[in-house]
Amino acid sequence: MNALAAARADATLLAVLRRAASPLRHDMAGAVRVPRMRLQMLRRQVRGGVLAADALQARIDEVIGALDAVSAAQRAAMAWFEQHDDNTLALGDALAHIASTLGLSAGERGLRIDWRGGAAAPLRLPAQPLAPLLFAGFFHALDHAPGSSVLAVACDRAGEGACVEWRYESHAVADGESAALPAEARLDSDGVAALCARFGARFESSAAGATLILAGGGA
Repeated sequence: MNALAAARADATLLAVLRRAASPLRHDMAGAVRVPRMRLQMLRRQVRGGVLAADALQARIDEVIGALDAVSAAQRAAMAWFEQHDDNTLALGDALAHIASTLGLSAGERGLRIDWRGGAAAPLRLPAQPLAPLLFAGFFHALDHAPGSSVLAVACDRAGEGACVEWRYESHAVADGESAALPAEARLDSDGVAALCARFGARFESSAAGATLILAGGGA
């Protein structure tokens, strides 16, 4: 890998890691909003003297339950990002997790992610670098997605490895068509390709979507 490609790979990896944390912050902010609203309502009711002791206890239990749910969500999300290098992940589980994680932010732009599975879903691959490579593919596909489109995601066998596909549907994709995001905000195709090449994978993109070819790592 030449110096330019290495620099592109480094910059892309940094951008992917930063962006991968953003949906978590977004979702946690939404989760915390529920117990906060309940506490505000509880405070008003207490001040108004309209709650009996049993009703007050019930409201407190609701808030505690909501906070417990936030903590559980936080632990589950952080466990995903703290995978050790020697762990492996089922490709289908990884794709489903990322599709779910990015679904809310995609929906805010009028996009929908449709995870469709595939023959390579059971294939187990090293968690690192699988997670950042898949995030890079998702970010690239979403950044370049035409407005109001469905991003169909599937994975199939490719020899001993797998081919992950991101395809735009429900929209007539034409060459040269403007993407939903401005050019300066999109993940660069050459950068994603350089990052994937660093780890022995191959990334290709077109107006219709993108593909990521991964080497095999297990059954």
